Formats: sequence, C-alpha cells, structure tokens
Amino acid sequence: MGSTFSQRTNYRPPIGHGGKPLPARPSSICQLCWEGPFAAHLGLFEAPVTDPALQDKDDLTGGYSYWTSWAGLESRAAAGCLWCQFLLALYRKQPIRFKGPIGRMKRFRVTVRRCSDDIATTFGRPVHTKLIRVIIDDTVGFSGYVYAAADNPAGESIVARAPILDIGSPRSLALARSCIAKCVHGHVHCTALSIDALDPRLPSRVIDCTNPGRPRLVSTGGARGRYVALSYVWGEDQPHKTTSANVYAYTDGIDPTCLPKTIRDAIKVTHALGYQFLWIDTLCIVQDSDEDKQHELGRLHDTYRYAFLTIIAASAQKVSQGFLEDRPTPVRSTNLDLFSGDITLPFICPSTTPRLAAGYTVGHTLVPRMGEVHISVLPRAYDYLSEPTSTRAWCLQEYLMSPRSLLFTSETLLFRCQTSTESVGGSFHLSVFEPRLPDVLFYPKASPDQAQSKICSDMREWTQLHLAWLEILVDYTSRKLTNPSDKLVACGAVAAAFQRVLHSDYLAGLWRDTLLDDLLWYNGREGSFLSRPEMYRAPSWSWASVDGGVQVRWRHAWQDSIAKVVKCEVTLKNAELPFGEVSAGFLVLCTALIRVVVRRGEIGGGHPAIYLQTTRQASRWKGHIWVTGEEIEVHTAAPGNLAYIDSVHIDCEADSELKRLWIAPIRRYFELGKNYEVIDGLVVTLASKSPRSAQNVRPRLYHRVGYFSVCETSFVQAGWNTRDMGSVRIRLV
Repeated sequence: MGSTFSQRTNYRPPIGHGGKPLPARPSSICQLCWEGPFAAHLGLFEAPVTDPALQDKDDLTGGYSYWTSWAGLESRAAAGCLWCQFLLALYRKQPIRFKGPIGRMKRFRVTVRRCSDDIATTFGRPVHTKLIRVIIDDTVGFSGYVYAAADNPAGESIVARAPILDIGSPRSLALARSCIAKCVHGHVHCTALSIDALDPRLPSRVIDCTNPGRPRLVSTGGARGRYVALSYVWGEDQPHKTTSANVYAYTDGIDPTCLPKTIRDAIKVTHALGYQFLWIDTLCIVQDSDEDKQHELGRLHDTYRYAFLTIIAASAQKVSQGFLEDRPTPVRSTNLDLFSGDITLPFICPSTTPRLAAGYTVGHTLVPRMGEVHISVLPRAYDYLSEPTSTRAWCLQEYLMSPRSLLFTSETLLFRCQTSTESVGGSFHLSVFEPRLPDVLFYPKASPDQAQSKICSDMREWTQLHLAWLEILVDYTSRKLTNPSDKLVACGAVAAAFQRVLHSDYLAGLWRDTLLDDLLWYNGREGSFLSRPEMYRAPSWSWASVDGGVQVRWRHAWQDSIAKVVKCEVTLKNAELPFGEVSAGFLVLCTALIRVVVRRGEIGGGHPAIYLQTTRQASRWKGHIWVTGEEIEVHTAAPGNLAYIDSVHIDCEADSELKRLWIAPIRRYFELGKNYEVIDGLVVTLASKSPRSAQNVRPRLYHRVGYFSVCETSFVQAGWNTRDMGSVRIRLV
C-alpha cells in the first residue's frame, strides 16, 4: 500500500496522456509539459507515444511528440517552466526560422526520446544508461544522458549517477570495493582468466600496510597471498628509496613523512580497501643493486599479472604530487542560455519496479512517485592517453598486464578489468579507444594449452594476436624513458606474455615468425625525424634503435614476400633477461638491392623524395658501388638516368644527407580498392664501420636508414621487371 497524499476526498489528481494519474505538478513545470512529455517519462521508457495529430507520421520512431509554437513556448518559459526554457534556448540556436509575426505563430513539432541503446551498450557504462535526444521538427537540437542520485526515487529506474569527485573519501573507496567484489564474484569472463584457486606467490618484497602510520618492508620468502601493485610516474628522484644501506632498517618500519605523497596515498588506499600488502618498485627493489634489479626485472611480468589489484595514479605528473585530491566539477556546457551546466528536472517515475509501481494513493487513486533527474550533455570519451602515466614507457606494461585496476584519473575514479571499464559509483563513462591485451595472454599457465594451440595453429587468430602486438608497439614507442637503455626492458613484461603464446623467438623487439613484416616500421610523425641514442641499444633494423613514435604497416591478406630471411641473431646483455637489453645483432636478407637518390624538400609537406636508378644506369654500374675501383656519385647522375618514384620515410635527419643509399624490397601486396600493387621495404646505407676479416677484406655491412612504400608501376616506368629484380645477400647490423 502506498502512503496517502491528501485527506481531501474531493481532490482528484491530474490526469496525463493516456488517462494515467499524475502526482501534483511542481511550479517549475507548466501544465502542458507535465501532462505531456513528463507524463510520458520524457520518452525514455515507453514504446512510441504520439499525439493523435501525428498518427499519420511514418518517420516517428519512438518517444513522445507534441506540437507547439514559438509564441506559446516563450509565454510558458516566461511563466517559469524549466522545460519550455530549455526548448526556448534550443530554438535560439536557429532563430531565422521563427522571425516575424508569422514565424512566431507557426506550429512545429517537438519530439523527446531516448537514443539507441547500442551506443550506451557498446561504448558506455552503465549499459542501461538513458541517452536522451530532443528533436525540433526533423532537426536534432540536443543529445545527452540522464542521471539521478542513488537515494532518489528516480534512481531506481535511472541507473547513471553523478561522477565521483571526492575520490579519496571513505564513501568513494567503499564504492571501489563494491566494484572489485562484483568483478571477483560476478564476472564470468574475469573468473575464467584468474590464475587458480590458490593465491599467487608474493613478490620478493612487499610493503605491509597493516599500520599506515608505520608501514614496513617485508621479505616474503616465497609465501603466497594477495597483494596490490602501484603504477605511477616517478618524475623526480626519490631520496628515500630502498638501497643496500637502509633495506634492513625498512623491515622495522618506514617513517611515512619521508615518503612522497603518491606513495603515502597508495598505502592509504591499500589499507582502506582491506589489503595488507603493497608492491612499489622504489621500495621493493634495492635500487643500487644491479643484481637485485636484474632479478626483479626478470619476473616483472608476473608482478603485475598476479597482483590482485593495481592502483594506477594516472593523474600525478610526479611522485610528490599525490593522486587523492578532490577532482574539479566537470564543465559540460550545453551552450544554451540559462543553462550553463546540467539541467535538473522533476521526474515522474515509471512503474519499472514493485516499489515504484506501488506509488502512493490520493483518495482511492494510485499515483506514481515523483523524483528528480539531471540531464547532461554527453561527456567526451575518456582518453587514457591524456593522462601523465600515458607519457611514460614503463607505465604501459603496468596498465596492460594488470587484470584488475583502479584508475585515479584527472576527472574521476575508474575501475578496469578484462570485462569492462566503468566509473566507480556508476556515472556515465564513454570509452572509444582503450587498449587491452588479448584474453589468451591471461590464461593460467597451469591450464591446458587448448586456446594457445588454437592461436598457433589458426593463421587468422595468430595474425590478430600479432596485430595486437603492433598496436601496442605504436603506443609504446611514443612514450618517454628517463634511462634510454630501458627501451627494450620497459616493455619486456608484455613481450614475455606474447612470447608465451606466440612461441616465436624475440629478436630485439621483433618476432622471428613475422620478421619481414616487423621490419616495416617507420617514423609516425609528419614533418619530424626520429633520433638515435649516442650509445648502442639495438641493431638498426629494430625500432628499439631509435627514439620517437613509430608506425607500422599491417600485414595484408593479399601479399607475398620479395625478400627472404637467411639468418638473424641477437646477443643479449644478460642471458637471464631474454626480453631485456641486447649488445649486438645482425640480419642477413636475400633480396634485390637497387641504388637510389634521396633529395629533401622536393615533395609537399617536406617529405624527402626518392629517385630510382633506371635499368640502364643499373646496368652501367652493375648494381654495385665500385666500378674499376672508383665510387660513382649517384647524386650527380644525369636526370635521364633517374626516375622519381615517391616520397620516402627517412628515420633520422642526418640520414637524409647520405649519398650512398639503396632500397631493399621486402614484400609486395595488393592495395584493396585501388587496383594496383605496392612494393615496400627498407632504405639502407653502408655501415660506417665494417670490421675486417682475417684476409683483411672488409665485408659489406649495411644500416637501415628508412622505409619506402611505392606503387609497382613506378618500378616498371624505370624499366624494372618487378618479378625479376635479381637478388643479393645483404647483412644488416
């Protein structure tokens, strides 16, 4: 039974569209709107509800529609109706149609309805968020979403909530615990990817957060248990990191006032969530011990993979900044007069739950309950690349390898797992681009390898897995490293996860089974160059040999190889770190080697232009540099001996000034929709230092200096038969 609204037996509640009784109309809404769109719950729940005058309209797809005029709307808005004020503001964005006395009296149709559920289900959370759309005649005037407070009657049918701004409060962390519990106990997908019934082995050292006022360093000795890991940006030195001098003192306790704020915040969150152990690199790795670093780096892929939860301090630019401060109120202007932010409206609750269906009684009439909702413009899709952690190379593998994480973003608090990403507390969250590792990389090691065998035996599945690696590579290479020698080390955990499934040799960032495809990386930033570190880091054919973001050419279904890999080897600096630093490497290819000239600034946008020697010139030079012992300077060759073929991607600026350049074709593929074939490959030069053999003969060694991709017809026009260009063995270092 509902509660009694009034004791006056002669009182009758207002009647809305379809004869439904309504709660008493608030003064903020006019009678026309209350008995129309508000009685229809703003068109968010019901099947198409239309004004009888619109029954013959075939283009109405749902919601509630009614007719009004500019003059009527203006009058009701002046009387204080919030909905009419909202519509009036929409009309003022297109005033020409309603100018003059005739335009002001002209009737037009207003439709209010929900958007397609596919948008909220595919890109947003919660999945049943009500997206609202207001249409003026046939023009969409407004698109947004509706949210309500959890303790408001409208909150039972409107699932989205206001974003959490006090992300470090007990309330917010309690909501975060609920998200974790829902994942652990309710996500079938995440459960299938969990390690096993037993807790994992703890890292070598963890921080005991039982007493946040006196955390201490614990050596675990191979014990099992749950632990939390921290991912954050150092951004500056940490004077109180663990070293050989203080490691034993830290086992007695650590003065938290000596720790930077991000570390203190992580200890606080770990304790508040109910966990005892926290892993932080600066405290759990002895920072001045190469032996300890190598040991811990060797198992870093397990550290984040088996953490019960990872705390990601996404908003902190440096370790002293912290990440628990209140977030600013989001500014999501409607660009409408009188409405600088979200719009608050009364709401007649639909009979979607037994409690709402009970309503309350007025005399002997059952009346729906009334609540309050807020209408907001759609938030911009969350871009994790905008956060400080997304500029740092180390943070990528920590983000990807964590099966469950709390993201303390610049705007709110998010929970991420292998099932979904959602806002803690249930605010509407849009996510369009969000990288995730393929599920197969999370399968427990102890489980049968059926899925992994399928990946390795099914070429299409294998290709998709390789594509996932290349997408990660593009993201990773755009990030920064404090120590340039960490280029391969900082993505070693992700590489180890892929290798466990691909079962392919890892060669300084490339895979043996897809080596020809993996060679075809190039500078991803237009108008700029990559750079090479002063100290050797990787062979020139590896993306790890340069600094800066690279792009890759995806594998094509219709392609064939021109080159052949004869041999490829790398030498590890430390044999115990197969995904770590390398000290040397070489690649022997069997392919054509064609002399070219590269000239800067001849193509729009500043791209270097590549000129191919004609077959006549190649015949004169016999495909080599030396003719009767003298070097031929190609850049002085007559124009008739060179044919422009395309622009080229030169890796580093200094390389564009080189005079001795060749192209080494790698593959040929058919460009879909363009009806022609493309040949792409490497631009190479002679290595500056080629060691002499025992017979005092200097073998030809080449460096990669760029990438080319040209239409096959350019080769044909220069007189080359692309099906028989000849081949030589070249050794790239």
